[in-house]
Amino acid sequence: TEVAARGDSVHLVWGEVAFPTGGAESLYHRSSADGGETWSQPNRLVRSSESTYDPRIIVNEDEVHVFWVAADELRHVVSSDGGKNWSRALRLARLEWNIRYAVTASDERLVVAWVETGFNENHEFVSTIRMRVRE
Repeated sequence: TEVAARGDSVHLVWGEVAFPTGGAESLYHRSSADGGETWSQPNRLVRSSESTYDPRIIVNEDEVHVFWVAADELRHVVSSDGGKNWSRALRLARLEWNIRYAVTASDERLVVAWVETGFNENHEFVSTIRMRVRE
């Protein structure tokens, strides 16, 4: 579970797997406009048969951004109305190896940075740093 807040606006995102079958994996969002006193109903953002994990959420200006890893991609959706409606999933990167990533926002800038690590065809350990900035 990840949480992000701005003023009285609070947002949660989390993942669930259909057990015991290990079926579809889903990401959900809930929001509160009154500092957590009351909450919206869960809103399923993603339902996938792929491995879907490591969700992150951030509030930047009037937008709510959710990021996650699905199979071999880093993906992103955005809402400009407090989480009522969401964009279609955008692939930010196709991943070669293991990933660790972070998101941050300041003023009107949104930054996503990630590090991919693994072994290349010569069995050498490689670490690659990548970043996307949205202003």
